[in-house]
Amino acid sequence: MAFRDWEPAACEAEGLWGSVPARARLGRSPWPYMPGQVLQVEAVLGRPAAGAAPDDGVVLISRTLKPVIEREAEAAFAQFTDGLRTSETVLSDEVRWLTGFRDTGWSGPADAFWRRYAVLTSLPKVAPAWLDDRAQAALMNWPGGAQTNPPPVMLAWTQGRLLARLALPERESDAIALHGLALLDHLLQRASELTEAPAQL
Repeated sequence: MAFRDWEPAACEAEGLWGSVPARARLGRSPWPYMPGQVLQVEAVLGRPAAGAAPDDGVVLISRTLKPVIEREAEAAFAQFTDGLRTSETVLSDEVRWLTGFRDTGWSGPADAFWRRYAVLTSLPKVAPAWLDDRAQAALMNWPGGAQTNPPPVMLAWTQGRLLARLALPERESDAIALHGLALLDHLLQRASELTEAPAQL
Protein backbone atom coordinates (compact mmCIF):
# COMPACT_ATOMS: atom_id res chain seq x y z
CA MET A 1 0.00 0.00 0.00
CA ALA A 2 1.06 3.61 -0.62
CA PHE A 3 0.97 5.91 2.43
CA ARG A 4 0.43 9.67 2.46
CA ASP A 5 0.46 12.15 5.34
CA TRP A 6 -2.14 14.91 5.39
CA GLU A 7 -2.74 17.41 8.19
CA PRO A 8 -1.19 16.69 11.62
CA ALA A 9 -2.42 13.36 13.03
CA ALA A 10 -3.91 12.39 9.65
CA CYS A 11 -2.73 9.92 7.03
CA GLU A 12 -4.01 7.83 4.14
CA ALA A 13 -3.07 4.45 2.69
CA GLU A 14 -4.12 3.19 -0.74
CA GLY A 15 -3.47 -0.10 -2.48
CA LEU A 16 -4.71 -3.68 -2.41
CA TRP A 17 -6.40 -5.32 0.56
CA GLY A 18 -5.70 -8.89 -0.45
CA SER A 19 -6.79 -8.66 -4.09
CA VAL A 20 -9.31 -5.85 -3.57
CA PRO A 21 -8.52 -2.17 -4.26
CA ALA A 22 -8.89 -0.27 -0.99
CA ARG A 23 -8.21 3.06 0.67
CA ALA A 24 -8.00 3.84 4.38
CA ARG A 25 -7.81 7.27 5.95
CA LEU A 26 -7.25 8.32 9.55
CA GLY A 27 -7.99 11.91 10.48
CA ARG A 28 -10.44 14.48 11.71
CA SER A 29 -14.04 13.54 11.04
CA PRO A 30 -15.93 15.52 8.36
CA TRP A 31 -19.25 14.27 9.79
CA PRO A 32 -20.91 16.24 12.60
CA TYR A 33 -22.59 13.11 13.96
CA MET A 34 -19.19 11.42 14.49
CA PRO A 35 -16.79 14.05 15.91
CA GLY A 36 -13.11 13.56 16.67
CA GLN A 37 -10.71 11.17 14.97
CA VAL A 38 -12.24 8.69 12.53
CA LEU A 39 -10.88 5.70 10.65
CA GLN A 40 -12.43 5.55 7.17
CA VAL A 41 -12.09 2.57 4.85
CA GLU A 42 -13.38 1.99 1.32
CA ALA A 43 -12.83 -1.31 -0.50
CA VAL A 44 -14.05 -1.82 -4.07
CA LEU A 45 -15.36 -5.31 -4.74
CA GLY A 46 -16.90 -4.26 -8.04
CA ARG A 47 -19.97 -6.50 -7.71
CA PRO A 48 -23.02 -6.65 -5.46
CA ALA A 49 -24.15 -9.74 -3.59
CA ALA A 50 -25.37 -12.61 -5.75
CA GLY A 51 -28.81 -11.83 -7.14
CA ALA A 52 -28.76 -8.23 -5.90
CA ALA A 53 -29.11 -5.01 -7.88
CA PRO A 54 -26.21 -2.54 -7.70
CA ASP A 55 -28.14 -0.14 -5.45
CA ASP A 56 -29.14 -2.85 -2.98
CA GLY A 57 -27.14 -3.04 0.20
CA VAL A 58 -26.65 -3.71 3.89
CA VAL A 59 -25.80 -0.98 6.40
CA LEU A 60 -24.99 -1.41 10.08
CA ILE A 61 -25.06 1.70 12.22
CA SER A 62 -24.67 2.38 15.93
CA ARG A 63 -28.06 3.25 17.37
CA THR A 64 -26.53 6.31 19.02
CA LEU A 65 -25.96 7.73 15.51
CA LYS A 66 -29.35 6.88 14.05
CA PRO A 67 -31.41 9.72 15.63
CA VAL A 68 -28.84 12.30 14.47
CA ILE A 69 -28.99 11.04 10.89
CA GLU A 70 -32.80 10.88 11.05
CA ARG A 71 -32.83 14.59 11.92
CA GLU A 72 -30.49 15.24 8.99
CA ALA A 73 -32.88 13.32 6.73
CA GLU A 74 -35.86 15.33 7.95
CA ALA A 75 -34.01 18.58 7.30
CA ALA A 76 -32.89 17.44 3.84
CA PHE A 77 -36.35 16.40 2.74
CA ALA A 78 -37.88 19.56 4.15
CA GLN A 79 -35.80 21.41 1.57
CA PHE A 80 -37.48 19.45 -1.19
CA THR A 81 -40.73 21.18 -0.26
CA ASP A 82 -39.07 24.54 -0.86
CA GLY A 83 -39.07 25.03 -4.63
CA LEU A 84 -36.35 27.64 -4.43
CA ARG A 85 -33.89 25.26 -2.79
CA THR A 86 -34.70 21.91 -4.37
CA SER A 87 -31.81 22.04 -6.86
CA GLU A 88 -29.37 22.80 -4.03
CA THR A 89 -30.24 19.75 -1.96
CA VAL A 90 -27.68 16.93 -2.14
CA LEU A 91 -28.51 13.85 -0.08
CA SER A 92 -25.66 12.28 1.85
CA ASP A 93 -25.02 8.54 1.68
CA GLU A 94 -26.35 8.20 5.23
CA VAL A 95 -29.66 9.88 4.39
CA ARG A 96 -30.11 7.79 1.24
CA TRP A 97 -29.45 4.59 3.18
CA LEU A 98 -31.78 5.58 5.98
CA THR A 99 -34.62 6.40 3.60
CA GLY A 100 -33.96 3.70 1.01
CA PHE A 101 -33.28 0.66 3.18
CA ARG A 102 -35.54 -0.93 5.76
CA ASP A 103 -34.59 -1.26 9.43
CA THR A 104 -34.59 -5.02 9.86
CA GLY A 105 -33.60 -7.82 12.21
CA TRP A 106 -33.42 -11.58 12.41
CA SER A 107 -33.36 -14.27 15.06
CA GLY A 108 -29.98 -15.25 16.42
CA PRO A 109 -28.19 -12.13 17.66
CA ALA A 110 -28.62 -11.35 21.35
CA ASP A 111 -30.96 -8.56 22.39
CA ALA A 112 -27.88 -6.56 23.43
CA PHE A 113 -26.72 -6.55 19.80
CA TRP A 114 -29.99 -5.00 18.61
CA ARG A 115 -29.93 -2.44 21.41
CA ARG A 116 -26.48 -1.35 20.26
CA TYR A 117 -26.85 -1.54 16.47
CA ALA A 118 -29.43 -1.05 13.75
CA VAL A 119 -29.24 -2.89 10.41
CA LEU A 120 -30.73 -1.21 7.36
CA THR A 121 -31.06 -3.30 4.24
CA SER A 122 -32.87 -4.13 1.03
CA LEU A 123 -31.36 -7.64 1.25
CA PRO A 124 -32.85 -9.35 4.31
CA LYS A 125 -31.34 -12.73 3.36
CA VAL A 126 -27.86 -11.34 2.70
CA ALA A 127 -27.62 -9.24 5.88
CA PRO A 128 -27.31 -12.17 8.35
CA ALA A 129 -24.88 -13.95 6.03
CA TRP A 130 -22.62 -10.89 5.86
CA LEU A 131 -22.99 -9.88 9.51
CA ASP A 132 -22.40 -13.44 10.68
CA ASP A 133 -21.65 -14.75 14.18
CA ARG A 134 -17.99 -13.78 13.98
CA ALA A 135 -18.80 -10.22 12.92
CA GLN A 136 -21.41 -9.90 15.66
CA ALA A 137 -18.92 -11.13 18.28
CA ALA A 138 -16.37 -8.53 17.16
CA LEU A 139 -18.97 -5.77 17.27
CA MET A 140 -19.96 -6.74 20.80
CA ASN A 141 -16.43 -7.18 22.15
CA TRP A 142 -14.40 -4.04 21.60
CA PRO A 143 -11.11 -3.94 23.53
CA GLY A 144 -10.54 -2.25 26.87
CA GLY A 145 -12.95 0.41 28.02
CA ALA A 146 -14.76 0.30 24.68
CA GLN A 147 -16.33 -2.95 25.83
CA THR A 148 -18.80 -0.97 27.94
CA ASN A 149 -18.61 2.27 25.94
CA PRO A 150 -18.36 1.09 22.31
CA PRO A 151 -17.17 3.50 19.61
CA PRO A 152 -19.72 4.79 17.09
CA VAL A 153 -19.45 2.78 13.91
CA MET A 154 -21.04 2.62 10.47
CA LEU A 155 -20.51 -0.27 8.03
CA ALA A 156 -22.02 -0.42 4.57
CA TRP A 157 -21.88 -2.83 1.66
CA THR A 158 -23.59 -1.31 -1.36
CA GLN A 159 -22.88 -0.47 -5.00
CA GLY A 160 -20.09 -3.03 -5.03
CA ARG A 161 -18.19 -1.23 -2.26
CA LEU A 162 -17.54 -1.85 1.40
CA LEU A 163 -17.49 1.41 3.39
CA ALA A 164 -16.58 1.80 7.05
CA ARG A 165 -16.42 4.69 9.49
CA LEU A 166 -15.14 4.10 13.01
CA ALA A 167 -14.83 6.82 15.64
CA LEU A 168 -11.63 6.53 17.67
CA PRO A 169 -11.57 7.75 21.29
CA GLU A 170 -8.49 9.46 22.67
CA ARG A 171 -7.71 6.48 24.90
CA GLU A 172 -7.03 3.02 23.46
CA SER A 173 -7.42 4.31 19.91
CA ASP A 174 -4.71 1.98 18.53
CA ALA A 175 -6.31 -1.14 19.99
CA ILE A 176 -9.77 -0.10 18.78
CA ALA A 177 -8.46 0.69 15.29
CA LEU A 178 -6.74 -2.70 15.04
CA HIS A 179 -9.88 -4.44 16.27
CA GLY A 180 -11.92 -2.53 13.68
CA LEU A 181 -9.52 -3.43 10.87
CA ALA A 182 -9.70 -7.12 11.81
CA LEU A 183 -13.50 -6.86 11.69
CA LEU A 184 -13.35 -5.18 8.29
CA ASP A 185 -11.00 -7.86 6.98
CA HIS A 186 -13.56 -10.50 7.93
CA LEU A 187 -16.45 -8.51 6.42
CA LEU A 188 -14.50 -8.05 3.21
CA GLN A 189 -13.90 -11.80 3.00
CA ARG A 190 -17.58 -12.49 3.64
CA ALA A 191 -18.63 -9.96 1.00
CA SER A 192 -16.24 -11.52 -1.51
CA GLU A 193 -17.74 -14.94 -0.81
CA LEU A 194 -21.26 -13.60 -1.27
CA THR A 195 -20.68 -11.89 -4.60
CA GLU A 196 -21.49 -13.54 -7.89
CA ALA A 197 -17.82 -13.59 -8.90
CA PRO A 198 -14.49 -12.07 -7.83
CA ALA A 199 -14.05 -8.39 -8.55
CA GLN A 200 -12.48 -7.56 -11.92
CA LEU A 201 -9.34 -5.55 -11.19
